Amino acid sequence: MKRVCLFGLSANPPTGNGGHVGIVKALSALPLHPQQENSREKFDEIRVLPVYRHMFASKRGKQASYDDRLEMCKLAFQDIPRVIVSDDERICFHKIANEKGIVNQEEMNKLRVGTAELLEMLMEQEPMTEFSFALGQDTFMDLTTFKWRRTRDIFSLLNARLVVFHRKQQQESDHEDACDVLQQRICHIAKELKEVCPTLEENLTIVHVKLSSISSTKVRETTDESFLQEALHPHVLQYIKDKQLYAFSQNIN
Repeated sequence: MKRVCLFGLSANPPTGNGGHVGIVKALSALPLHPQQENSREKFDEIRVLPVYRHMFASKRGKQASYDDRLEMCKLAFQDIPRVIVSDDERICFHKIANEKGIVNQEEMNKLRVGTAELLEMLMEQEPMTEFSFALGQDTFMDLTTFKWRRTRDIFSLLNARLVVFHRKQQQESDHEDACDVLQQRICHIAKELKEVCPTLEENLTIVHVKLSSISSTKVRETTDESFLQEALHPHVLQYIKDKQLYAFSQNIN
């Protein structure tokens, strides 16, 4: 079985080593057997998935275009081994729209296509692939409090193969407290979904990473190049300037 880890993100824009790039680098280097020296990598492929249409209507229209975000991802992750930037979210959305016979924009705007539908499409297309899904701790909390559509189906389809990124806290006591909260949530959801996914605690992986608190909002709101050089891959910063995205659009004469 080919082992693929999916990593979805808004990519508005994708942040650098202190954010999205740091997470994808960690995924690429994650060992299959952490206790063994020179263990092979856990995943054969890291598949980066920019969000095509945000599930929350309030966030639509406030992002750079999908094509721009897709291109920025290709620039941000191009140097990381085994990483593929994929158009799968767009493909899935239009596949379901076609199956439902949706052709007009009003109906398109009402169509909801989420992670479960994406997983079903990928598993049908790639039956010899074992998929995992990477997400941050806050996103994991949202998933496990059933804020996502078809939460139970997501856990079942993945057999709980989730990689949860926990940001290390500066203070050891704060780090331990945050770890306790995460572990309590895992224990709770394991009981909640025992019938659907009995191997949840065994299959779920927690990765502790040192990442800076890079705010995508701040990135979008500033033209301060000293900050942006720290926050973004240099090719992404150049793309934003060339395309006059975000705060740079205000400089258009």
